[in-house]
Amino acid sequence: MNTIAIEDAMPHSRIKKLSEELKIAINNTDKSVISKWALSSANVFIGSLKRRGIGLLKAIGTIASGTIKETVNAASAAKNGQLKTHVAERATDLSTAIIVKKDQLIASVKNTSQRIKNDPLSAGPELLIAIIGFYFGSGGLDGDGGIPDLDLELGIGTHRSIWFHSILPGATIEAGIFSLATLVNAVHTNLPPQHDILWDRFLAENNRMSLAFAKGTCAGLAYHLMVDATWDAGKAYSDLPFSMPMAAHQGVMASNAIAEAIDVDKKRI
Repeated sequence: MNTIAIEDAMPHSRIKKLSEELKIAINNTDKSVISKWALSSANVFIGSLKRRGIGLLKAIGTIASGTIKETVNAASAAKNGQLKTHVAERATDLSTAIIVKKDQLIASVKNTSQRIKNDPLSAGPELLIAIIGFYFGSGGLDGDGGIPDLDLELGIGTHRSIWFHSILPGATIEAGIFSLATLVNAVHTNLPPQHDILWDRFLAENNRMSLAFAKGTCAGLAYHLMVDATWDAGKAYSDLPFSMPMAAHQGVMASNAIAEAIDVDKKRI
């Protein structure tokens, strides 16, 4: 999603008008209201980052304990001459897990389709916003582009910066989206009388749409990070203060991806 695409969707003149109207509304709103909103926004960011941090620690712990357990079990099976059987059993377990996840995904798609069929005016736009958010976060199904790869703007040497390829962008974006939603709620009555109709639509549906966009964007971020940790691996973090093997870099990226994915359903405005 580049600047040209954004300008095609909304002309610069309208963006400028919206910005000017928002400034007027903020200036005409009691300072105590704005201060309360600023404090609330800071708390949203801190809470979002804390929630992801806990998820990240759990993900790292799960991966580490699982790796250790599997290594011990494999070594024990090899010692007893049962490594081939052990590998076959693990493959069966993995196959079963994949089938379960596949069935869950199919059920989720069916539920979404039924919801759109029952209430297309409500569910359709929400789904579209979530899909846009996913592509905004991931860059597409190839995991090439999107928010994490914005570090390329700083030069190829900074690519895969921890500041972009981690839970930090998700926390920042979530806080920004939700803060804008609460800001519009707070200042809407102080917009100019002849303001853009977008503000009215935003006020009517901002909680639902903001939540859909935040969930879609963060799901896209998680997808991009998992792509970088698996089939697009090979490039380490560029700015960690210490050295470690490539497998460890992949583990950190995968842990961040898991933490971001787990957090998708925990968002609230």
